[in-house]
Amino acid sequence: MQLALEMAGMGSIPADSGIFRPCDSVKRVLLGIDIEKQDLLFARDNDFDLVLAHHPLNWTTFLDVMDRHETFMIEAGVPEERAKQSCRENRAFWEELADRHHAEQGVRELCAVAEEFDLGLMNIHLPCDELGRRILQEQADELAPAGTVSALIERYASLPEIEAAGEGVSLVCGSANTELGKTVVIHAAGVNGGYPVANALFENGVDTVVYIHLFSEEQGDRLRKENKGSLILTGHYGSDSLGINPLVDDLEQRGIEVVCCNKMVRVRR
Repeated sequence: MQLALEMAGMGSIPADSGIFRPCDSVKRVLLGIDIEKQDLLFARDNDFDLVLAHHPLNWTTFLDVMDRHETFMIEAGVPEERAKQSCRENRAFWEELADRHHAEQGVRELCAVAEEFDLGLMNIHLPCDELGRRILQEQADELAPAGTVSALIERYASLPEIEAAGEGVSLVCGSANTELGKTVVIHAAGVNGGYPVANALFENGVDTVVYIHLFSEEQGDRLRKENKGSLILTGHYGSDSLGINPLVDDLEQRGIEVVCCNKMVRVRR
């Protein structure tokens, strides 16, 4: 965890990441985007010391890091009050969705199984997403403002993790033939910004917004109908893997064996 924090430039463990069962000696790690009970069973039977998830075990904890959307919007030129309003709208959408789930029960069950099997258990979400956000933004900065939307889509699609994930890079709204203009990657804020964040950016000088996913078809339809700018989706699991792989590279250089599962795309650089 400390290594991930240092790589991302963070001073403390964010709310959507955590060590659920400590492990004193780590030689073999089973790493997955998500982790379920059967993964712990596999880890026990194959001599792993630690099971490491990317996504939060209690996925509603992403709500506690969503204020990063506000920071990103203000840095991109959105007035503070408008940024706060957009965050409130986006948070309301996700809180309603979270109310339909009972995530805490699942965390308790996983922790009990890890205890029974004598396995370390943790997840690292925001630090790795921040590493991925930086990579995606660097790719955009190399082409913007004069490069085209289609050129950036091609650039993202050629990244090994995104290519191997097979999800494809898509354009929600806007035109592939237009110039990128001012381009901002919104990632590493728990979840995507949905319509409220993208719309606020479009209305305040940002021409192209990049998300890794957009869960709401209704919000996507609204963005397409209004068509105020270009919204690119890079793909969920490939983009997550993009930010996790730098950490895995470092772990392997330290002599730790890492085995990947559950949609994690391993690429060595």
